[in-house]
Amino acid sequence: MNSNKTLTSQAGAFSFSVKLLVRTLILLTLSVILGALSLYLNPHAPSYGEDILREGEIDLESALAIKDVVWVDARSGQEFERSRAKDSININEDDYYTQVGEFLARWKNDKTVIVYCSSDACSSAENIAERLRREAGADKVFVLHGGWKSVFSSGKLTLASGKAK
Repeated sequence: MNSNKTLTSQAGAFSFSVKLLVRTLILLTLSVILGALSLYLNPHAPSYGEDILREGEIDLESALAIKDVVWVDARSGQEFERSRAKDSININEDDYYTQVGEFLARWKNDKTVIVYCSSDACSSAENIAERLRREAGADKVFVLHGGWKSVFSSGKLTLASGKAK
C-alpha cells in the first residue's frame, strides 16, 4: 500500500512538472512572438545590420549631391547653437510657429528640404518634415538618415556654432 502512495505522489509530481514545463514554453513562445511583432511594427526601432532607408528618408551622400538644399535642424535651440550644419535653419516642435518664418523666407518651391534631428531614434525630424509638407506646401522634403550623428561624424558638411545670423 505504501508503494502505491509513493507511485501516486511521484506521478503527481511528474504531472505537475510537465504542466509547468508546457506553461513555461507557451509563455516563452508568446514572448518571442510579441517581441518580434513589436520590433517589426515600431517605426523608431533601431536598425540592426544593413542601413535601410525608410520612406521619406535620404542618406547623407545623396543629400550632398543635391545642389539647392535648405537644411532644417529639428533639434532644440540649445543643441542648434552648440553645433549645426552651416546655413541650416532651426525649426523644432516647441517653437515651430516662431521659427517657420525664416524657412519660408529662404525656401522656394524648387528647393529640396532636408530635415535632421539627433539620430534615427529621434522623431522630431519626421514630425517637422511632415508639417513642412502639410503646412508650408513643400513637396521635396526628406529626413536625413542617421540624423545629426551622420552629419557630425562624416566631416563632409561645414559646421557652425553660436547664434544663427
